[in-house]
Amino acid sequence: MNKILSQEILERRNRAFRVLYDTVIQVNSSPDEQVYSILCGNLRLICDADAALLFSFDKAARAISLEAVSVEGSTGAPPSKNQQLRGIPLPEKVLALYSEQTITKIMDVKDSLISVLPNSCWYCSFQSNNECLYYTLTLKKETDITGFAIIRRPSGKPLKMKDMVDTFLGLAGVIIQRKNAIDALNLSNKWFQTLLHSSPVGIILVNGNKEIVEINSAALELVSKKRDDIIGQKCSVLMCEDVTHRCPIFDEGKRVNTAEREIKHADGYSIPILKNVIPIEINHERYLVESFMDIREHKKMKEELMRARQLESIGVLAGGIAHDFNNLLTAILGNIDLALNANLSSEEMREILQGAKKASLNAKKLSSQFLTFAKGGNPIKESVSLEEIVRDSATFVLKGSAIKCEFDIEQNISPVNADKGQINQVIHNLILNAMQAMPDGGIIYVTLKNETISNNDPSGLQPGSYVHISIQDTGIGINPENLSKIFDPYFTTKEFGSGLGLSTTYSIVKKHGGAMSVKSELGTGTIFTIHLPCAARPCAHQPESLPAEKKTYYGTGKILVMDDEDMVRELLESALTTLGYKVTATRDGKEALEVFKNAWDNSQPFDLVIMDLTIPGGMGGKETITRLKREYPQARAIVSSGYSNDPVMADHTAYGFSGMVVKPFDIHDLSATIHNVINN
Repeated sequence: MNKILSQEILERRNRAFRVLYDTVIQVNSSPDEQVYSILCGNLRLICDADAALLFSFDKAARAISLEAVSVEGSTGAPPSKNQQLRGIPLPEKVLALYSEQTITKIMDVKDSLISVLPNSCWYCSFQSNNECLYYTLTLKKETDITGFAIIRRPSGKPLKMKDMVDTFLGLAGVIIQRKNAIDALNLSNKWFQTLLHSSPVGIILVNGNKEIVEINSAALELVSKKRDDIIGQKCSVLMCEDVTHRCPIFDEGKRVNTAEREIKHADGYSIPILKNVIPIEINHERYLVESFMDIREHKKMKEELMRARQLESIGVLAGGIAHDFNNLLTAILGNIDLALNANLSSEEMREILQGAKKASLNAKKLSSQFLTFAKGGNPIKESVSLEEIVRDSATFVLKGSAIKCEFDIEQNISPVNADKGQINQVIHNLILNAMQAMPDGGIIYVTLKNETISNNDPSGLQPGSYVHISIQDTGIGINPENLSKIFDPYFTTKEFGSGLGLSTTYSIVKKHGGAMSVKSELGTGTIFTIHLPCAARPCAHQPESLPAEKKTYYGTGKILVMDDEDMVRELLESALTTLGYKVTATRDGKEALEVFKNAWDNSQPFDLVIMDLTIPGGMGGKETITRLKREYPQARAIVSSGYSNDPVMADHTAYGFSGMVVKPFDIHDLSATIHNVINN
């Protein structure tokens, strides 16, 4: 009898081992969604039960969900549409009952796992009319509960081989935990893939070999390329110019945060993007996550906004020009009318004409300011000392005022390559601006120091050596809403301001390759900061000569005049005739070359040609002098223009001219220039 019993136990244990083995094989060779059904069916077999229920356990929610049902002849998942079987909360006393032991015989249904289950169709099939034994089994991975099971055995047949059942429960706990981890990983991967490919931002993943290993749909759409054409390629196919160079992120540890870059389209052109790069580590290998967005539309809107602001500024500028010139023309025409219509003495006539001349000179000064901030106004640069300019200009402006100027000037300030007159105007405007901000007096702090600008400086300046100038007042400050407009031409908040001072100042600084910024706080004051590039050579200190007394030079000879304006030609003919010259006037370069050639061929050459630089619709002075010098190298010419800062005017000898006069000019300057050119 004992021998037969021992044989039955041995066979039962062998079947249990077989179930354990089959469980491992079946789980590893079956789809993930069948894992619970396999575990539930094999649990019923190893427990020799006629029915089994398998529940997953959500530790965070302290709830169970039925995953599989197994009865003799049928094993599978429960009805998926029955939501009563999902997320069933476990009372604390029930959870505590099954946390300490893995196999619990249900003695009292009301305090057991069965008590929390809903009365549904599957549960009715699990119940039996016969007396049965019910056990609750706790599935664990070490101390972590991963699930529960309920088995039913016939009455009078208690559960045996609990050691084998415990082994199965431990195996099932490990399998469920692995399944949960795989499910979480799959969910995370699905979520990541959904997020990756639904993101409107382009994203690529680059490995340590600078190869693209992942790219999302937005990036592919932006560059119009296929995924297979990108994966495995060097990042240079999209981003970097040359992967043989050191990567600033991989090799130097730098970061890229919202930087403007370009990406290459399949058709060969570049697309501007805003790019972020984050280094990450995956399985001990370094990668770069590069995210970027197309900013073409943003840049277009920005340009349109800038264009709108420029048009607004031009409108204000045009109105200001018309206003100022109308005032000046009123003064000029009014004085001329008085001279023409009144019976005046010579002294009274002289005063009236002096008034007209003064208004004309103010108009000349105004046009000079326009040219300074207009495109093409190039400064005539030389190596100069800023300390001298700053001290002299500030002292001059503040003379007689209640404002004190304190200088903080570093020793051995480097010279700058600048137009001395224009930089003097910059300092003059800023000191005047500071003085007007302190009507009750105060202190202006002026600082000069050498400064080295490095790469990626916020000012946008090129790396190199600069002189830093700051002018700080303790005045009323600038309203924040006006701060972005103070460099616009004709914008002013002052009752008697022209609105040209700061716009002119800003333009001069930019044309010198420098930068200018402003900070202001209401009630505290304003500070203007300027950076000007240092000169490559020291400044040449030349003694200043006293201004010579203006003199009118008379002479003889033939002069050819070329100007498209009738009034200017008539004025020059009259003035030059008064000075003693014989004058021939032409309208453009073509006519002037023909007249010059005829005179030369008839042995009656011109001693001098006065050319207007710009002839709308015709040949101007620049082209005319080139052709004239090619045929007649000994010819001498003077260039005349209202564009005082034109490159030709700034360096007229380089273009073949012997002299230049800036419109509007007076008879003294014109006669002196002619005299100097004719007499070498």
